Amino acid sequence: MAASLGPVGFMPVSNRGDNPPCNTLFIGNLSDQVSEMELMALFSAQAGFRQMKLVRGAKQVSCFVEFEDVMSAAAVHATYQGAVLPSSERGGIRIQYSKNPFGRRQLVDMSTSSPNMGMSGGGAGSSAAFAGSAALDNFPQASYAPDNWHSQGLLQGAP
Repeated sequence: MAASLGPVGFMPVSNRGDNPPCNTLFIGNLSDQVSEMELMALFSAQAGFRQMKLVRGAKQVSCFVEFEDVMSAAAVHATYQGAVLPSSERGGIRIQYSKNPFGRRQLVDMSTSSPNMGMSGGGAGSSAAFAGSAALDNFPQASYAPDNWHSQGLLQGAP
């Protein structure tokens, strides 16, 4: 019999310092063994689901999930807070509103950048080029490289 990919239970989680509601959720307290399939099975079945990005960092595994609107994200935020996944070894997942909603990053005025820096406040590829985007430091370079800005929805208009 196949194992269920939905929550196997719920546990209380500490969620101090959540961000203002937006259409993108940050999912934390994930096991190192969590799979993209496990998370996709849970979140893609939710109303308004758009896309998901699993981030395997050196110290933690996290996930960003984008929904069509804030109401869809808020419903998942409330419903699945503290959900214990089959792969979980740390208790329930912690869901917060993302600091940087997908498609809402703004570029800093590049006309003031140093010619040696490539981008304001950091070297080429630095997340400092985005207003308030410290969370992008966990993303692989390719996810926000300038060549991909149009395809990632970071810039409006024709490529």
